[in-house]
Amino acid sequence: MLDLDGPRVAGFGEKGQVPGSWMNAGVYNLDAGAVRDMPARGDLERTLFPSYAGRGLLSAVRFRGAMWHSIDSFKDLEECAASLSRSDPGRRSGRRPRT
Repeated sequence: MLDLDGPRVAGFGEKGQVPGSWMNAGVYNLDAGAVRDMPARGDLERTLFPSYAGRGLLSAVRFRGAMWHSIDSFKDLEECAASLSRSDPGRRSGRRPRT
């Protein structure tokens, strides 16, 4: 989970530990400097990102009303695909997708 100060990421926490926090969906836009700063091993969310957040170098984009589904296994992928096939993308926006 993310603790945000405006668009800046102020900190990280485990699920449910930061009240009013936003979820990290795991989609990143990194520049070449970040690639140089990456550790040889380790989770970016536990190594690079906290360091960047502490220096005010990490920002977030908030998506409201978006669908998100954790995919950690083939079963999760099947459930997500089934959920998407049942959804109507035009229902929430009031628009119908072009066919």
